[in-house]
Amino acid sequence: MTLGRHARSSQFRGVVSLPRVSSRGVSKTLVALVLALLIPACAESRPEATEWLSQWNSVVGLVPERESLEEPVSSEVCDTVLASLRSSSDTLSPTPDEVIDEPVRSWIEVAEGAFFECPPDEPGGFQAAYDELERLESAVRSALEPEDG
Repeated sequence: MTLGRHARSSQFRGVVSLPRVSSRGVSKTLVALVLALLIPACAESRPEATEWLSQWNSVVGLVPERESLEEPVSSEVCDTVLASLRSSSDTLSPTPDEVIDEPVRSWIEVAEGAFFECPPDEPGGFQAAYDELERLESAVRSALEPEDG
């Protein structure tokens, strides 16, 4: 008994048959699959600015005023602020406008970095970090302000 003889025998004919699929059918299926995956990713809805600003103000409010920080800033204060920022910052994405995506991401990085390093290693320490946070907050505010005209 050889495999060739079994393969030719009538009992094995048609046992394994695949449906015929045209290349046009495969193409249509692939296009439909790609569209099904891409459309939800492209259609990410952005929140209304007023709705989002409430979350922004809450997260910005987690960073204590610079004047309220006593030098040297205790690690307990830094740990508390850092934990609060990390647990709340995900509420800021998506933003209401792609123009502020980068300033918001940068604001989060600077704020978390300052309170993670406690005090920041960069020249100027907390003051430099607070200056940068203020600049980024201003960029976000100006981008969301209604245009007069």
